[in-house]
This record gives sequence, C-alpha cells and structure tokens, in this order.
Amino acid sequence: MPAANLHRPPARGRGHALRRLAAADPERAAALGVGALLVYGTLDMPDYGDPDAPVHTYMAPRFLEQSEQEVGVPNIVTAVLASYRGYDTFGEATVVFTAAVGVLLLLAGAPKKRRRGEIEPGDAEPATTKAEAP
Repeated sequence: MPAANLHRPPARGRGHALRRLAAADPERAAALGVGALLVYGTLDMPDYGDPDAPVHTYMAPRFLEQSEQEVGVPNIVTAVLASYRGYDTFGEATVVFTAAVGVLLLLAGAPKKRRRGEIEPGDAEPATTKAEAP
C-alpha cells in the first residue's frame, strides 16, 4: 500500500473548530470552557430578588427568629457576620490587611541607602556602564 493512501485528511464536522482552537491556543480554549461552565451553572439559579428563593424561605426566617437565642446578640446583622459567617469575615479581613500592607510596601519604595547609591561592606559592587568605566 503506498504511503499516500495512509494519510487521512482531518475530520471536518462537529467540534472541528473547538479542536483547532484548543490546539492553536490552549489557554484561550480553557478560559472559554471555564466561562461556559460558569454560565451553564447559573442557568438553574432563581431570579434576582425572587421571594420564593430558598434563601428567603428557609434561611432568613431562621436567622430572624433564632439568632438571638443561638448567638446572644440582639442585632441580627452582627450575629450573622460575627457568628454564622465568622470564618468568611475573618478571611475577608485578612485579605484587606494583606492588600494594605502590600500597598504600603509599594509606596515606601526602595530603602534610602540604595536610592543614594551607598553600599554596605558586604554588598556586591554595582555594575558599571561603559560611560563610567575608566
């Protein structure tokens, strides 16, 4: 059998464009796939503000009626944030603190001795350019 007969042209049809995209740009294909899964996951969600949504029929009445007995705090918002969602609130505070520290470090810039060009005895010599070389 000749070698020319062994070559089969690429399949054209359903999924051909997706296979070509995945082969050419796998990052974009992965991002599109994740995006499609996220959109598909939202199709089963209740409408925004729907009074018959599960959060309004099961969770809200329980918080309103039992939060003071369970937590001991008369303010419902404080009870939810401090007790029921305590780990989530702690995580959010940690992220905000870390971001603030990062911004302060960026605003502080380089240490003053490096800006002035001073070198400590154990530091490596700075690289010289052709204009500075003797």
